[in-house]
Amino acid sequence: MVNTFWYLNWNTIEFTETAILSITAAEDITSEGDTVAFALSGNSGAPTGVTMNGTDVGTLTDEGSGVYSYTATLIADDATADLVVSVDSTTVATVIDYANSYLYELVTHGTPDANSAFLNTQFATNGPVEWGVVADFDSGIVVVDWAAMDAAEDEINDIDLHATEVAAGTTTATLKYFVPESGATGTFNVVLTVSEEVSSAITSISVPIAGTYIAGENLDFTVNWPELVDVTGTPGLNINVGGARQANYVSGSGTSALLFRYTVQPGDNAASISVTSLTLNGGSIVDQASTPNAAVLTLNGVGDTSGIAVDTLAPAISLNSITTTNTAPLLSGSAGDAVSLTLVVTGVGTYSITPSAGAWSQQLPTLALGDYPMTLDGVDAAGNAAVTRNATLSIVTEIVSAANGLFQSLFTDLETEQSSTLFR
Repeated sequence: MVNTFWYLNWNTIEFTETAILSITAAEDITSEGDTVAFALSGNSGAPTGVTMNGTDVGTLTDEGSGVYSYTATLIADDATADLVVSVDSTTVATVIDYANSYLYELVTHGTPDANSAFLNTQFATNGPVEWGVVADFDSGIVVVDWAAMDAAEDEINDIDLHATEVAAGTTTATLKYFVPESGATGTFNVVLTVSEEVSSAITSISVPIAGTYIAGENLDFTVNWPELVDVTGTPGLNINVGGARQANYVSGSGTSALLFRYTVQPGDNAASISVTSLTLNGGSIVDQASTPNAAVLTLNGVGDTSGIAVDTLAPAISLNSITTTNTAPLLSGSAGDAVSLTLVVTGVGTYSITPSAGAWSQQLPTLALGDYPMTLDGVDAAGNAAVTRNATLSIVTEIVSAANGLFQSLFTDLETEQSSTLFR
C-alpha cells in the first residue's frame, strides 16, 4: 500500500505500508487423514509450505478467500501441534489440538521379548511407540482391558495380565503401531486360545422391573452366562429385602440364562433391594465342556436395583361402633397410609372413600332406628390390604345412662326405711 503526503512546497513523500501475515483460524485434528483448513490474512500470495511439528503436511488446496485445506498427516500424538505456514520468506505459526488414531503408547521398552507380538514389528528404536487396536478379540472368548495394559506399560506378551477369559475357543486381534522417530507404521495379529479348562463366569444379572412389590409378588432374577450351563440341585441367589433372603433356582439348565425367584413375604420391607452373592446350596452349575468345569460364582453386571422397593406393611385403619340419636350420622376414623377405603353399611350402601391426611369421613343418609353392621377395608399405594375392621352403628330414640350418684343413694335409703317400718 502506497501513501502520499503533500507539503507547502508541493514536494511529496511516499512510503509503503506492509500488511502483517497472520493465521486467523485453524481447525483442530482428531485423527490423521482428517481434511482440515486454516485461514490467512495479510498474505501476498499462496502459502509455499505448511508443517505440523516440523512434518510437511503435503499438498494444499486453495478454497478461496484466504482459506486453504490439507490432509492431516500422522505425527506423534502430543495433544497439540505447532502449525507453521510459510508465505515466500515469511512464516507464521499457531497451536492446534492434535490427536491420532493410535490410542496407546509404549513409552519405554528394550528389545521386545521373544514371545512378544511386538518382536517382528521392527521398531528399530528404544523410543516411544504408539499403537492401537484395529480389530479386537471375540468378546465371547476373551476380553482384554487395553487401557489397563497401556497404563501398565506392558508389552503384548503380558496380555494375559489384562485378559478375562470367557469361554473356550481361539480368537485373533489385529493391532497397529506407529514409530514417531522413524515414521514407520504397520499392523500385526495376536492370536489367543482359551482352553476348555476355563470356568464359565457370569456376564450379567437381569433384575426385576423397578417398582414396589408386596407380599405374594415375585422378584425374578436372570443370571446370564457366556455359554450353556447345566444345573443340579437348587442353587440360590442371595438378596437383601430389608433382611437376608434367597431367590431359589427355578429353571434354565441347559441354557445360558438361569432364572431365580423370590416370593415377597410379610415382614419384608426395603426402600431398595440388593443382590449379594450366588451359592450352590449343595447343587452345582457347570459348563458343557467334555470335562465339565464348575462355573465361577462371582457376580458381574448386576442390574440397577435402586428403584426396586419392597413394602408389606398394611395400612392401619379404624372403624368404631357408635350409638347415637342422630338419624343422619357422620362417620369418621383414621386411615393410616391407605389411599382408598371401602365402607359397607349393611342395609344402607357401599361407599368408596379417598382418605385425606391419614383420616377419613363419610356422611350417611337419614336412617331408621335400628342396628347397622359395618365393615371397613382399605389398600395403600403399594397394594397392601388393611385388616378388615367391623363395627355396629346403632340409632336410638334416646341414650339411657345407669342411675348413679345422689339418686342411687336415695333409693337405697328409702328401701331400708320401708323394711324397718313394715316389720317393726
